[in-house]
Amino acid sequence: MRMRIHYSVLFVVVSAVGATSLTAQSTLTAAPSSGAGPVSATPHRVAADTGRMTWGHQDYSRYTSADACDRAVQNVTADAWRGGGSDTMPYSVSTDTLPAVAKMVAQQCGARFTVNNVEPGDLWGLMRLSLAMGKDDQAAAALDRMIVEAPNDSIRSHVMRTGLLAYLSSHAPRIAPAQKLMQRLDGLAAASRVEKYEGHAQILLYWRIAYNPDSMRTHAKTAITLLQAMTPDERDMVDPFAPYFTLLGLANDEQDVQTQSELVDQALKEVGSWHDGKGTEQFLHAEHLVQSQTAVYGRKTRALKGKYWFNDGGHPHPAPGKVSLIVHFDHLCGVECYPLYTVVRSLHEKYGDSLDITLITDTRGHAITTGIVDAPTEAKAVSDYYLTYLKLPVALLVDVGPVTKHRDGKLEYKPSPIGEMFDGWRLANTVVVDAAGRIQWLGAMGSPRDTRMIEKVIDRAFQRKS
Repeated sequence: MRMRIHYSVLFVVVSAVGATSLTAQSTLTAAPSSGAGPVSATPHRVAADTGRMTWGHQDYSRYTSADACDRAVQNVTADAWRGGGSDTMPYSVSTDTLPAVAKMVAQQCGARFTVNNVEPGDLWGLMRLSLAMGKDDQAAAALDRMIVEAPNDSIRSHVMRTGLLAYLSSHAPRIAPAQKLMQRLDGLAAASRVEKYEGHAQILLYWRIAYNPDSMRTHAKTAITLLQAMTPDERDMVDPFAPYFTLLGLANDEQDVQTQSELVDQALKEVGSWHDGKGTEQFLHAEHLVQSQTAVYGRKTRALKGKYWFNDGGHPHPAPGKVSLIVHFDHLCGVECYPLYTVVRSLHEKYGDSLDITLITDTRGHAITTGIVDAPTEAKAVSDYYLTYLKLPVALLVDVGPVTKHRDGKLEYKPSPIGEMFDGWRLANTVVVDAAGRIQWLGAMGSPRDTRMIEKVIDRAFQRKS
């Protein structure tokens, strides 16, 4: 049976394949490419006597295939993201997010490979490598050659869908070429409903980056039409929830709780029983969120109250007379939450001090940088990490919840009043409040894929101010 693909994943993690261990002899000092930031913090070296890029003990100028070069780029990228801290995290909605050193490896390793001099089995590697080098025309030519040389329409449609993923998962995602390729796949009569559905679902996963609601609705409705025509065997090969959750997300972004309720009912009826009833569970959660939103939208908020405030400017939050963003987060979340913090930074860069941003969290008995500590020490460690180390431009509230000590000595930390807001933040982590102090949006924000969406919500809140 074919593996199901779950499109509810928020972001793609690039994994290192066969990464080479580093030694003290392989430290890099390479000048960044034009327009790129400094890369001195990442361990690479361009050998001065040969001009060849080396990584560990490997000399990339000797690589004999585009696929090997592509794997080298992935390894260097993964290592740079792991070791470079928040400044090198690969999340940006407007720029090419590949680390400068990875671009350098791609260019030095891949410049000699073209569509005309690689074997058919090396074309996928060439396409990905070309995207890393910024040679989109060559990437398209490699994909076209694979499509033309496919022995039959079944394989041809699979090549197209895999090409979609290559475009969408590149850095930065190539949305426009992916759209055109999806049109070709839709027009291929022999392509299966499953291939076409999964193509639309892949685009829905990445489309929030560009955030075009009309296009998102078109892809979602096309995907639902394909679902409705599927046989039971075909249904078992796909994740049916992506288009419904896309439409639910758009309705939530627009504060349209009536449409959300109708979509939940439609989804429960059409796909709720699929995959052993997993759809029912997921959509009932969505229905619960709709009920929470219905209860709070337009409600006047009070100033947040909690134990330990940092960088609060000496005034309440949400700030009176300002549009405000409140984000609840788990302060024990490490680099996996950097995408969320990147959104916070980008929103501050766009709106400046006109947007009041507050991060709130609970004590847990320890912080990322400590062992078991008391509440004041934990709160200070949280502040040091998020305000001093990560330099987040926010007010920070660390509240203290009740602690139960069991007979075996174990401590149980329960949520504070802040942690119990909005049903314990079970289905959402973000609130937008307008300048009059009324809640305008409640939902989830997790990565820069959500940036365009949250900007639309904030812009509407500013319009209410005027």
